[in-house]
Amino acid sequence: MAYHNSEEYTDEELEFTYEGNDYWWQGDIEVNEEGDNGDWDTQGYSELEASITYTHRLCIFNVENADWVTIKINDELKQVIEQEFAKKL
Repeated sequence: MAYHNSEEYTDEELEFTYEGNDYWWQGDIEVNEEGDNGDWDTQGYSELEASITYTHRLCIFNVENADWVTIKINDELKQVIEQEFAKKL
């Protein structure tokens, strides 16, 4: 039997490393899960997709100053954040 679930997460925080840099993101994200429970003769499956709905802040750690620096989000980092958030669920 097919199903679809959607959940909104607000004021979430995520720390991650990408291409050797440490990042910290704070914002709102929506997670959609689609799948099928399967049947007596078929295996079920589930797929998660996360989509940022709002970014409060995105920072990169500046090693020289030993401090977080706010940066603008771009499409590449948006995808990385969405993938990293989906992994932690």
